[in-house]
Amino acid sequence: MSGDLFEEGANQKEYKHTINAYGFIQHEAPELQASLKLKGNPEDWIILLKVGSTGDFMWGDAGDLFFVIHKSDLTKGDFSNVFVTIESS
Repeated sequence: MSGDLFEEGANQKEYKHTINAYGFIQHEAPELQASLKLKGNPEDWIILLKVGSTGDFMWGDAGDLFFVIHKSDLTKGDFSNVFVTIESS
C-alpha cells in the first residue's frame, strides 16, 4: 500500500523548468532587468532557461530563477555574460 501511495505522489509532481520561457511579470520582466543592469534594450534579451521551485528546490517564496542572455551573445554561442535573476513574491 505505501509503495502505491509513493508512486501516485511521485507521478503527480508538476515541474516548472522551461527553456526559452516567459516570465510571470510580478515585478520587472527578466529581459528588462538584464537590459538595465548590463546593456541594450529589453527586446535584445531572451530568457534562456527558467528553473521553477519544486519540493526542496526553492527560490525565495516558491519563485523562479531566470537565466537571460543577450541575443547577439546567443548567436555567437557566448555564455560568459548570462544574467541571472530571481522572481518571487
